[in-house]
Amino acid sequence: MSTPHQRHTAPPSEPELRVKALETLLIEKGLVDAHTLDLLIDTYENKIGPQNGANVVARAWVDPEYKNRLLRDASAAIAELGFSGLQGEDMVVVENTPKVHNLVVCTLSTSGRKRQRSPGRHMPSLRGVPLLPKDTNGPVFTSPWEARAFAIVVLLYQQGHFTWKEWVNALSAEIAAAKAAERVDYGSAYYELWLTAAEKLLTAKGMFLEQELRHTKAALTTESG
Repeated sequence: MSTPHQRHTAPPSEPELRVKALETLLIEKGLVDAHTLDLLIDTYENKIGPQNGANVVARAWVDPEYKNRLLRDASAAIAELGFSGLQGEDMVVVENTPKVHNLVVCTLSTSGRKRQRSPGRHMPSLRGVPLLPKDTNGPVFTSPWEARAFAIVVLLYQQGHFTWKEWVNALSAEIAAAKAAERVDYGSAYYELWLTAAEKLLTAKGMFLEQELRHTKAALTTESG
């Protein structure tokens, strides 16, 4: 039987080391911090999704005064529940009546796209991200390193280091290359492609040198060994 001194934690996987190296290097350069990444991950995992709208409707059902505020100034009323940014800005709430039923038209239609506002620097639209694993509440992560890789990209986008179109193009290129080489399992390797695209894009943007990333990863490998 092993003693406490004989027990060892499993060494990190290759993707875990790569994400840790990327995060460590970006922290050293003052571009990200771990706490902000944690908050961003929590936002996507727990605070964005259709459940937010359900919470607003439920509150209106039981609170007539809140319902009146919601109909009068939807954005302000929704902000009372802590929803802001893309999930609560420029909102309009209308009420169905016996004579009038309102139809919600998807903004992906041609006319809706023309009226749609730019996503700005809050939360990027995930509609254009190819093959992103997600459910009705947003991105789905099967491992903590996947969530951190996702959050690093979103945070750097929010800070203005690249446009969302640049990111989608970089990721699409990695997916296309993997598909052409017939070496991709989208279920298990998707975020490895995400990570590779991030490493290449950030290097191309001059945020760090390839050798800096390799050195950081090698140091972390030694520590974990």
